Amino acid sequence: MRGKWILITGIVLLGSAAGGALVWYRKHAPAPPPPQARTEPPPGTEITLEGLIRAVERVPVNAPVSGVLEEFAVAPGDEVVEGQVIGRIANDAIREDEVEAKLELERAEARARAAEAELTALRLEESRLSAEAARARAELARVEKSYQRQSVLIREGATPRLVFQRAEEEYKQAARERDRVEALLAAAQDRVKDASGSLERARKAVAESQAKLDEARSRSADCNIVAPVDGIVVQIRKSAGETVEEGFEGLVEIASEWSQLELAADAPEAYTKRLGPGDAALIVLAELPQGALEAQVKTVDRQQVVIAFTSPSTLVRPGMTAVARLKLR
Repeated sequence: MRGKWILITGIVLLGSAAGGALVWYRKHAPAPPPPQARTEPPPGTEITLEGLIRAVERVPVNAPVSGVLEEFAVAPGDEVVEGQVIGRIANDAIREDEVEAKLELERAEARARAAEAELTALRLEESRLSAEAARARAELARVEKSYQRQSVLIREGATPRLVFQRAEEEYKQAARERDRVEALLAAAQDRVKDASGSLERARKAVAESQAKLDEARSRSADCNIVAPVDGIVVQIRKSAGETVEEGFEGLVEIASEWSQLELAADAPEAYTKRLGPGDAALIVLAELPQGALEAQVKTVDRQQVVIAFTSPSTLVRPGMTAVARLKLR
């Protein structure tokens, strides 16, 4: 039992000594060296930044109508010419209007053809009756002379009454025939007049239907997305199958000026705070192995530098990657 207490007492004394030694070390230990200040690169240090080339002048192409985008005929990087159809928007209402206008024009043209055919037939009938009336009038004139002669002779008793009566009957019959044919001719002329009016109205309806179809086709042509200038497609903001509203801005963007370009490069704040507009730069591209292009810093913000330059070749296009070399202030 006594040995146990001796052991415990020894352990306590040993722990106290260790704690005292730790306190002494902490009080007398040397202070840690201060952290060394970060050294920044000296002025004139050259840095390189990688970025994407983009056009300075961009012409936006807005959505001409509302609808669903069909497949585009071009992609970013493709060249286009002014007036080229680069895409189309499907609009069911516009398409139906065009179909209905086309059907209405076909119906109007069919009515006009029928009216024209009827007028042609009526004019032929009028021409036949006109000729028949002329013959009837000529026959009446001939018979009338004979009748008048017989009338004079019968008054003088110089011709048999039977001959006079026959001449009189021939005259009356010729007059009746003339009157009959003249009535038919007058009716035919009235029908020709009515048919001419119907044909005129039918032709007017055709012209109106054609105007409506032209308007519908013009509206349908508005569904085409057309390049307003020569240039390069730099952006298409929506894909085939997506819906757009009329007037959607910048659906397609076209770089109209290939020579005036700029490089947008991300950069750490440690660099951007030592760069500024007007700083000289060099643009290096694999497509121009003959040398770097002189450039100038256009704008600087916390995380991006925009560098403007002029390209001497159409080989350099928006969307390409390039490296810029600059010197820190």
